[in-house]
Amino acid sequence: MIHYNFGSSKDVASIAQLHAENWQKYYRGALREDYLDQEVHEERRLAWSQRLAKEQAGRCLITARQNEKLVGFAYSFLDYDEQGSYLDNLHVNEAYHGRGVGRRLMAKSAQWLIDQDSKRPYYLWVLDSNKSAIEFYERMQGKNSGTDMHTMPDGSACRCLRYVWEDLESLAART
Repeated sequence: MIHYNFGSSKDVASIAQLHAENWQKYYRGALREDYLDQEVHEERRLAWSQRLAKEQAGRCLITARQNEKLVGFAYSFLDYDEQGSYLDNLHVNEAYHGRGVGRRLMAKSAQWLIDQDSKRPYYLWVLDSNKSAIEFYERMQGKNSGTDMHTMPDGSACRCLRYVWEDLESLAART
């Protein structure tokens, strides 16, 4: 059985590991090869160490674990900017794809936003080359609302698509 809980700084190592592994798998061709092969693990560890060093209001980390092993996580910002609340990271271990982990992480994140009394849309950015993620967000009824170029941690410029969910209640009900 997979358990979903709020995460904390104790999760840095496992989150950074999953994040780096997913980037190595799904961002080939978008990010620099030397970064993915030699730098991504340490860079993600440092990034998550800084991000989770102290609890900050308006941020939510939800983890998915099976037998204490991290199998997925979602990290969101409440009312991030004028566009709404922001799903900054959603990662699921490839062995757990198709089991509803990503869907439940998004639903639980949406419920957290509702519990914070957010009335704003929920959105994310996804690399246009990440076809499996795009298909997932479309199955989750996200609406593609535009594109933009983003500079990634390795310095690469990547074209990203913005997906939006206007109805938090419907997204939260997808458990």
